[in-house]
Amino acid sequence: MRSADVEIAKRAVKAGLLSVERYREAYALWKKERADGKTAGFGEFLETEGYLKPGMHRKLQVMRADVTTLADDGDDFLDSALSSSSGGDKSDASSPAAAMDSNVELARLAPAEGGRVGPYHLHEQIARGGMGVIFRATHETLGRACALKVLCPDGPPLPEDTERFRREAQAAGRLKHPNIVSVSDAGYADSYFFIAMDLIGGDSLANLLGRKLPGEQEGLRITAGLADALQHAHDVGVIHRDIKPGNIIVDNDGRPMLLDFGVAKLAGTWSGLTRPGTTVGTPSYMAPEQASGQSHRIGAHSDVYSLGAVLFEMLTGRAPFEGNNPVKVMQAVVDDDPPDPREIRPEVSADAAAICLRALSKNPADRYRSSAELAEDCTRALNDLPIDARPIAPPARLVKFLRRNRIMVALVVVGLIGAAVSALILLLPD
Repeated sequence: MRSADVEIAKRAVKAGLLSVERYREAYALWKKERADGKTAGFGEFLETEGYLKPGMHRKLQVMRADVTTLADDGDDFLDSALSSSSGGDKSDASSPAAAMDSNVELARLAPAEGGRVGPYHLHEQIARGGMGVIFRATHETLGRACALKVLCPDGPPLPEDTERFRREAQAAGRLKHPNIVSVSDAGYADSYFFIAMDLIGGDSLANLLGRKLPGEQEGLRITAGLADALQHAHDVGVIHRDIKPGNIIVDNDGRPMLLDFGVAKLAGTWSGLTRPGTTVGTPSYMAPEQASGQSHRIGAHSDVYSLGAVLFEMLTGRAPFEGNNPVKVMQAVVDDDPPDPREIRPEVSADAAAICLRALSKNPADRYRSSAELAEDCTRALNDLPIDARPIAPPARLVKFLRRNRIMVALVVVGLIGAAVSALILLLPD
């Protein structure tokens, strides 16, 4: 990536115009297009695909270091963000973050298999993502096997990367539950931030769904276990905010386990990763309040929605809302009702569909009041007991649609009245 594109991306993230997660997503898509022979710059790509407002990348590009406003756009929150990114932040050069900044190229490259990071001897890579690499590793002093996640982002490193990594370690460190991958250590060594986790045999739910759908009973069982884990997290003040099949492991015994708390929201803390108007999470699994950037409305009910989206995919083979354009997907999440799972796979039971659709309610007040209630309803369905959720009848679905689209309905009514009046005038005798 050109240095100018790097600067645009950094300024956009620093200003809160683009979340770190959206930046990573955009960078991966742009890199794929470059491999296919398309040559648009990254800044232009961000605008074309809707990640930035039209003309914004040019404004970010031409801004001098002493320019701290974009008053004509009304983006007042840029003032302090850009001024702090233009040299006002004097961090301690001896800190881990400063050391990371001084070893950017080293930090971008994954350590070699057979190498070391601190006290950990690295064996083979077992997973790789946009933020880093996971190795099977051994603590050389304790002789304990673990999964070691090493920060080496796919793309130019950003200060928010280390913040997200610290947040993941802090959030997971609060949790101890049989359906959550435990964190045993975290730190910084040999120019890398790392997190040591339990080594779990098995595969991600995303990979499993790519090969074969679980049966309905298995999908409800997995959902119940994950909902119980989320209730534990919520009880200690942790909101995951990125529930999706790629963040779920099913171990060799069939036990689902939740991981990756990198964008978790912790009670009593605030992070620049979630400025008002920015989004965190994965579009197809975001709750409407996440997709619309209303970070102040995100809570435990948002995780309930996302887990409902995962259950929907286990039942039907697809997410409730899909598409190649993330912006359009998020718009659908906000505006459209999810389809009934039985419209996609008629063999889905009425109970499973009702549980799924209640979790996916647009209004948080219409969802399960807690993850525990979702877990309980899944368990009741598994045991052929009456569930709390009820199928949404067509009249009720119509009422919800009319409430959400009042302006459109009013325009249609006015149009119909106008057409009726015109027809009457034409029928009147001269």
